[in-house]
Amino acid sequence: METKLFYNEESISTVFDVDETNRWKELVESLSLTGQKELLVNDKLVMPFPLITEAEGFIMKDIFNEKVNYKEYSVEVIPLKILETIVLAEKEKYFDEIEIWYSKYYPDLYVIGRRYVDANARKNKYHWSMLCYKIAAWGTKVKSVSELFPLWIKKRREDIENEYKNNLSELDSKISKFEFQINSMK
Repeated sequence: METKLFYNEESISTVFDVDETNRWKELVESLSLTGQKELLVNDKLVMPFPLITEAEGFIMKDIFNEKVNYKEYSVEVIPLKILETIVLAEKEKYFDEIEIWYSKYYPDLYVIGRRYVDANARKNKYHWSMLCYKIAAWGTKVKSVSELFPLWIKKRREDIENEYKNNLSELDSKISKFEFQINSMK
């Protein structure tokens, strides 16, 4: 069983080193970096987990079609390293939701943190206005999104081919039905 934690290299030390976090905050304050201040979570730590890009999100949401709050996940045991990382994410309140994304057809599982883009989206629970972050993954051999890409292409092609075949079958059925009705009117 392989486990993978997705910490940003640049910010991992700020998670575990209070002095480094304080030094970072001092420099941000002295330079009046308002954009960088927005990266603080609860005025404490910089988000240590990477944001999922648009391409990654699209591919992952399609491949890992089962999504459940980690508290309700019951398919298999969550590894200790993964649980420890979830504890950190919960303790520091990095996310509004933490989910496990998986598929019955694919062996890897991903822990995804979701956070509203702003206070208004949070207040109104606009789920379409959430950013997704990779927290951790586990499985036989955890694949990167670039390794998942060919699997996604294959899956999408199969889905489209199946939809096409179903549409043709429905059309053939209607044609037969209509031919019968039209021929009976002659």
